[in-house]
Amino acid sequence: MNKRKLVTICLASAMLLAQVTGCGQKNATEETPVQAQEASSGEASATEAKGNATAPTRENPLVLRIGTNHGSATAVVKGLHYAAELLEERSGGGLKLDIYSDGTLGDETSLRDQVSQGSLDMAALGAGVFGAYVNASNFPVSNYVWESREEMMEVLNGDLGRQYINDPVEQVSNIHVLYGWPQAARQLMTKEPVASLADISGMKIRVPAGNSLYVDTWNHYGALATSMSMNECYTALETGVIDGLEMPIDSLYSNGYYEVCKYLTMSDHMMYLQYLMINKDVFHQLSAQEQEILLNVIIDAEKLHTETLDASITEMVDDMVNNHGVTVVELTDMQAWMDATDEINQQWMDNWGQEVYDAFVP
Repeated sequence: MNKRKLVTICLASAMLLAQVTGCGQKNATEETPVQAQEASSGEASATEAKGNATAPTRENPLVLRIGTNHGSATAVVKGLHYAAELLEERSGGGLKLDIYSDGTLGDETSLRDQVSQGSLDMAALGAGVFGAYVNASNFPVSNYVWESREEMMEVLNGDLGRQYINDPVEQVSNIHVLYGWPQAARQLMTKEPVASLADISGMKIRVPAGNSLYVDTWNHYGALATSMSMNECYTALETGVIDGLEMPIDSLYSNGYYEVCKYLTMSDHMMYLQYLMINKDVFHQLSAQEQEILLNVIIDAEKLHTETLDASITEMVDDMVNNHGVTVVELTDMQAWMDATDEINQQWMDNWGQEVYDAFVP
């Protein structure tokens, strides 16, 4: 793992810690990035509506059901609600989005399978769910892969992502990938402090279900990896079934894990995409116009999702620290975590292939 990556990650953690310890209250009259996005999007939408969005794309509205395991307070779900507004407006009411959050329709793998089978139209799920279909999709969700969010977005939402992941996934699963939204870097939350690789030895750490790479990686770190649905995590922490878990900040916060875990380690171990996906047959039942509208809506809603996410991260960490007794921990041996990740990546090289590794890592 190169030094530039280590410096980049350490700087990111240092900046977040500085914001947490030194941030003050915002001026009540200050316009937030989300408010600015809503205002600008509203103006653009109003202009478009006058031009061509008044005519419905179809006589009888088509309601697309979309499921996600993310909580209603997360940036993902807020982004989906914004996408629903845009979709109805731009299709003249011809297309609508019906959102099911908080895992109400099932966990990550269940939602993926429902989209594949056609019993659910769409889903918003983390990139790791595709590992069961296409080996190449495992590598981008390995820990400590990307130099930056911008690099990840460019690669995975571009030609390389389509060539090695999206198109092969569609061929074997009947799932069409529309676009990927960035998630906050995944962090580690535990009942006991973890400041080094040695500290995690023997800890029972929850990892997402449906991808054995997560299990192999955290076992290699010395933990006892436990695959588990997000819906089960809070009770598992309360009862001692697990000692900690790793998720993006917004998921850690919105699910209230700070009530039973008091140590937040800023490991920044994974950046990844939240894929917006649709059943292939459903997608091809849409007219060319509707396909274009849906795709552009998902792309346009990403900006609000990401701005909402970025604006909320510092506030969430600040609240956990100041109001819920959480202690933020910095890793003292980041390079050791990266070296351990390189070792597991070499073990998985036959899975995703040297060609994929060379394509994604310049």
